Amino acid sequence: MKKIITVLLVSLMVFAVAGCGKTQKEEEPAKEWDKTGYFEDENGCFLYVDKFEDQTEDGWYVMFLPEEEMYGGYVPQKGNDLKGEVYTDLETKAGATAITISEDGENLVLTVDGGKTYKFAPSDIAERTFTITINTEGYGYFNCLTDSDNFETDEDFSTSSMILNLQEPATYTLTAQAGEGYVFTEWKKNGEDYSAELEITEEFTEDAEYIAVFEFVE
Repeated sequence: MKKIITVLLVSLMVFAVAGCGKTQKEEEPAKEWDKTGYFEDENGCFLYVDKFEDQTEDGWYVMFLPEEEMYGGYVPQKGNDLKGEVYTDLETKAGATAITISEDGENLVLTVDGGKTYKFAPSDIAERTFTITINTEGYGYFNCLTDSDNFETDEDFSTSSMILNLQEPATYTLTAQAGEGYVFTEWKKNGEDYSAELEITEEFTEDAEYIAVFEFVE
């Protein structure tokens, strides 16, 4: 009888230790996200992930460029992944799209909820020093011309968003063109009113965002 009781006590201790180990494993904190910079897939789609010292929103800033559209937003870390929404217009929260970004070794996998999965590898764009993003608000387009008269966009004003990754300061001319039923109202720079001129010439020396704003005509 004594032997049976001893065996039972040992068994209980084994189960207790195993249970504690399982609880500790479940409560183990998620690894802090450390994959930042530029990533590119085999089809030329881009992903950028970073966290800025002066950002006012929680989460990691994500800029996602699948094919022709561009999305941006602050995506929180949930477990070991980044999971949340990005937008075609971050200010108005238009075009909300739910995504999940997971690590795969040195690479990243981005899955659009109910949609495609993209596999990104680190890109040498990360070596470049600053980024210029150019977008539109409303229905319209813009053209981007270098100081040597080379177009960074199509000459027929068919571009509504783009990113310039620069290694050194450069001068560009941005020209806005309204779509049918809309008029150009202004250029915004970093979210602030900047210029009412259709065409602006800028020397890009640091990260900046430009938005050509168009309004519907009654």
